[in-house]
Amino acid sequence: MTTNAFYLEKLIEIIEDPATRTIYSKKISGYYYHTIVRLYYLFEFLGPDQIARIHHTTLKMVERLTVIEYNALVEKATDIFAGTQNLEGE
Repeated sequence: MTTNAFYLEKLIEIIEDPATRTIYSKKISGYYYHTIVRLYYLFEFLGPDQIARIHHTTLKMVERLTVIEYNALVEKATDIFAGTQNLEGE
């Protein structure tokens, strides 16, 4: 379910027209939209392969993260991605 949520938000993100994006985002519940946006930005750089490795993480867990916890996780994911990019460049 988490992988599907990631791809749903990825599809919404590629819509360039803000009005159209809003129309599609309103077709799902506010709770679900909020959660898939969070999930997308957590795994934006790490990718869906990493989502497959998080066996025990649920959408409810992502939704319940505090702002501080969420921001720390996004920062950590960005740092991991930056470190990986640096290793590939060597």
